[in-house]
Amino acid sequence: MFLEWQISFHRGQRGNILLDIAFKEHPAFSPLAEDGQLLVQLLDTWNLRQEQQLYQVLEQVFLRFAKHQQARFRTLALSDDRLAFDLQTVQRPGLQLLALEASQRLVLVVPLGSVSLELIYGQLAALNPQQPVEQVAAQLLSEMKVKALYKLLAGKMTADAPHLETFLPPQLTQLIGLLEEVPWQPGTCLSEHVAVVAARVQHRVAAAATEFTWRQQLFTHLADEIGWPLRIDDAQQRWACYTLQIGKGSAVLYVEAESPFPSKAPRLSLQAPGGQAAQIIRIPQYDWSERWPPSRMAQQVKAIVNKQVAASPGHSRSSSFTEQLSRAGLVRTQSGSIRGSS
Repeated sequence: MFLEWQISFHRGQRGNILLDIAFKEHPAFSPLAEDGQLLVQLLDTWNLRQEQQLYQVLEQVFLRFAKHQQARFRTLALSDDRLAFDLQTVQRPGLQLLALEASQRLVLVVPLGSVSLELIYGQLAALNPQQPVEQVAAQLLSEMKVKALYKLLAGKMTADAPHLETFLPPQLTQLIGLLEEVPWQPGTCLSEHVAVVAARVQHRVAAAATEFTWRQQLFTHLADEIGWPLRIDDAQQRWACYTLQIGKGSAVLYVEAESPFPSKAPRLSLQAPGGQAAQIIRIPQYDWSERWPPSRMAQQVKAIVNKQVAASPGHSRSSSFTEQLSRAGLVRTQSGSIRGSS
């Protein structure tokens, strides 16, 4: 929404500078009419050569314009029964009411509010170690909103369903993934729709917490099977890399537990000494079951690596590392890169 306004300065009596503020498209708004004494005091201080007070004057003007617009838009919304009902049922702190394009469209921005992030406090703490996790969660909750855009005709809402958008903070989508837009169901009100969106987000939070626990347990058991990792994704437990001894040489094993886990088997890749991208080789698909306990999953990862490399037909301690991997039937990746290993 764009506002066109003009500030005029006039020299008054005793050398004081007088200020006049006009909003051309909103002639009914007069910022100096209501509680003008506060603005006069700010202007008096400003005339005492404290120029920074001008910013406080402008801040007061904007606050009053926002209040004026809220009252005008609320009157517009209440002129339509259905819109008035939606507005009444979604009343909560943080609700925003906006009008666009000469009152042809009206927008309600509704905070979700009822979502709990306690299940992923550990992940939030890892992403923001410098802030208390409760503060991080509160900030994320304040940024979770649903925007509903209504088309208006002659001050009345049309029969069209509102255009809906759900806004989630990037830090949250990093943990729970992108949320598909929830379609509007005929016969529902905005409050019911917001409740459905909040339930979807809560379900994704619970699923992310469960998946995080599974990945964490997998890497814990892998430490028992093949040793502690060289590096690991502490925040989300999505990947880890390990050093393996193969014949007279060594290799780096990358284990990537991508979503959805554990229904999707971890991606296993090996990198020969030297770290060249051309020597990154991926192990093909292997037997896997999401019903296995994490300890069994870790044993399977170790067994697959041993089967494909150390115990493969044609394995020779005297041959080069790359030759050993080739004889093991491993497949070289086309890109030669490992996502999550940087």
